[in-house]
Amino acid sequence: GDAIIVKQARTLVGVTRRLGEGDLNVRTGINYNSGELGELAQSFDTMASELAAREEERSRNEIALKEYAAYLEQSNRELRDFTSIASHDMQEPLRKIQTFGELLQERSAASLDAQGVDYVNRMQNAAKRMSNLIHELLVYSRVTTKATQFDNVDLGQAARQALIDLEVQIEAAGAEVIVGDLPVIEANTVQMNQLMQNLISNAIKFHRHDQKPLVRVYSPPAAGDEGAASMVEFRVEDNGIGIDEAFLERIFQPFQRLNVQTGTDGVGMGLTICRKIVEHHKGSIRAESSPDSGTTFIVRLPRTYHERLVTE
Repeated sequence: GDAIIVKQARTLVGVTRRLGEGDLNVRTGINYNSGELGELAQSFDTMASELAAREEERSRNEIALKEYAAYLEQSNRELRDFTSIASHDMQEPLRKIQTFGELLQERSAASLDAQGVDYVNRMQNAAKRMSNLIHELLVYSRVTTKATQFDNVDLGQAARQALIDLEVQIEAAGAEVIVGDLPVIEANTVQMNQLMQNLISNAIKFHRHDQKPLVRVYSPPAAGDEGAASMVEFRVEDNGIGIDEAFLERIFQPFQRLNVQTGTDGVGMGLTICRKIVEHHKGSIRAESSPDSGTTFIVRLPRTYHERLVTE
């Protein structure tokens, strides 16, 4: 009896060692009815079978994940191909329409009646709008398809660069833009500049005609809540026409222009691009507003690239 027990114990030690080395098909071969060692052997074999089943499932999931990754890579390649096509092949016919429209206006304007001139102007405006639409779609698609490099970005400097880029628009509207102290974060410099430019431009664009546009870009004091140390917040606040609360979420959707009656330019992609940039940085953006009371855009972003990875 002692010999049998010792033999079974050695068997258990051996198969345990083999299981530890990765052999998930190993089994004890011990009769489960042989006392306490039989019960132990049964538990061991059950555990080994469960581990083998889990490993098989993990392998299947790994294969599926690789196939999905390959599918995503193919989709990204197709999206990049679309970007290339849109930037050239789709713009070229529009350029011809605009060119021949300009020639028609220059050379044949005298022979056109008022209705003909109106038709040409509408054609030119439609071609220009389509060109702008294609450009905005390209910008939107490139937010995540282009390789993103993260550096230390001074958001205050990004806002001041936006003021330089928007100098003509600011001067034409007689706007005043006040940039306060803003934090430094790890982000993509180009996209942060683009984010600031779109938000400030939007604030100026939808101003009230009875007031000079006033835009404030600032970072409020830290709230002290959990996660405040890892996240930063800045706000873009204006005194413009405002938005009905019921439409606040729609303004971030593509091609949404809720204030078309103001006659402002644009195709309704600016705020969509802003949300895409913020989400690409694992942050959030929302708006607070009411009609005739201005709008405040509230943006929260991870302070560091590490914090961004933690949220993924």
